[in-house]
Amino acid sequence: MPTDVVDDLVVRIEKTVGTELPQWGGGWPDQVEAALLDAIFSIRARYGGPTNGVRAVVNRWSSHRDGEMNDLAELARAKPAEVAAVVDNRTKASGRLKSEIVVDAANALVAVGPCMQMI
Repeated sequence: MPTDVVDDLVVRIEKTVGTELPQWGGGWPDQVEAALLDAIFSIRARYGGPTNGVRAVVNRWSSHRDGEMNDLAELARAKPAEVAAVVDNRTKASGRLKSEIVVDAANALVAVGPCMQMI
């Protein structure tokens, strides 16, 4: 891409959006299990509030785990049917239960090494 096009784009972005963006305060710091559940259960879903949607899924798992959600090995050891029952959600993505995808993803991340088990 020519430099003048990139420069024009940067100028347009700075004029439209500005250069000082507020820090994003969302996410799941120190709760990697919540982050993974959120990532999978939000696929083609409404985010919802504390008692429905993706947040309800995360809140139910949090209650099940007594609020401790920073160990992917725990999620990896769970059976998909158990996850589905705990979070009270049996929705699918790509023809598979999202709870199966969560457990598979947790296992894949744990297999990468100890650095992924607790973030």
